[in-house]
Amino acid sequence: MGSLQRAAESLDGARVALAAAGAGTEVLARWQRRRRALGLLGSETALRPVGTAWRLGVLLLPTDPAGTAGALAAGGTTTRAVDDGPRGYTADSARARGELRVAARRGERRRARRSPSTG
Repeated sequence: MGSLQRAAESLDGARVALAAAGAGTEVLARWQRRRRALGLLGSETALRPVGTAWRLGVLLLPTDPAGTAGALAAGGTTTRAVDDGPRGYTADSARARGELRVAARRGERRRARRSPSTG
């Protein structure tokens, strides 16, 4: 048995153990630039959800190995989605974090529109 196969089996075992323990997951998202209708008013960015993962220190273990190629990922920026609205900032870094939160909210809205109705 090769080392890659042993590593893949170890990750699968970790997935089973984490799921059985009910460990909390986080949403994995990627940046997406969307154009507005008919190209009017430019474009906007959003964080598009691509799956979920368990945070293991600085690494992320995807819950669905098929959907994310089964690879471990490095943890990136953590943010919380908020509605776009007026905000007063004193620092550029705070403005950047606010824009990241709004992009996360846009991704949530897009995901909700694509979800099938349960009623």
